[in-house]
Amino acid sequence: MAQPGVEQIIVYIQNKQRLAELIEKIQKEREFNQFEDYLEIHANISEEEKQKIQECKDTAKVIFMTASGSRGLSFPKTKHILVDIAHFQIEKNLMEGFLRV
Repeated sequence: MAQPGVEQIIVYIQNKQRLAELIEKIQKEREFNQFEDYLEIHANISEEEKQKIQECKDTAKVIFMTASGSRGLSFPKTKHILVDIAHFQIEKNLMEGFLRV
């Protein structure tokens, strides 16, 4: 996250629980605030959170997302995409997500 020239990183994890656990681990190590440092995007976010994501999508450094939550969003400042592929299975939704970035 501190690498010069990298404006945003997408962390793609298909499992919402694993995504939450990763965010929690990072928060234990450093100050890491939602809507400032990172965005968390999945299918169960509220309308209020969706609006806030739209407002912060160009300034947040890390975007954590699942395929179901990422539909219709784009992040043109992204330089790197980190993908957690459970059991080495590449899903159709994963490939769709890459095509939108």
